[in-house]
Amino acid sequence: MLSRPLPDLVAAFENATLARDEWTHEAHLGVALTFCHTGGEERALERMRAGIQRYNAATGVADGPMSGYHETLTVFWVHMVAKFVGQHSGEPEEIFPRLLERWGDPRAPLRFYSKRLLMNPTARARLMAPDLAPLDG
Repeated sequence: MLSRPLPDLVAAFENATLARDEWTHEAHLGVALTFCHTGGEERALERMRAGIQRYNAATGVADGPMSGYHETLTVFWVHMVAKFVGQHSGEPEEIFPRLLERWGDPRAPLRFYSKRLLMNPTARARLMAPDLAPLDG
């Protein structure tokens, strides 16, 4: 679970003051949930993309072919969270536990993408289509 309340986590992420050990899968989901809830999928993706890149720069995480920002995974997670938000009513703090039940496993993208595709530097740099199952299938 999160180390701090969701609004505080989002603020620390946006200010790039969140400790690296707090930037967990659950934290990614909480931020994406908040962004999707307040601005929809397209705006949430813009905010996540820019925020992750800003956060990585502030915390010394190099964006490169094998590390840092990953476009395909960012798009995947924002899409799944936005879809979840569209199916559940309530404030982010209220529905976050249900989001974790549904998408709390960080290996979930492997139901749609092969590990080989996700580990490809091209998938980090630009969106790749899933090679195992369609996202909305």
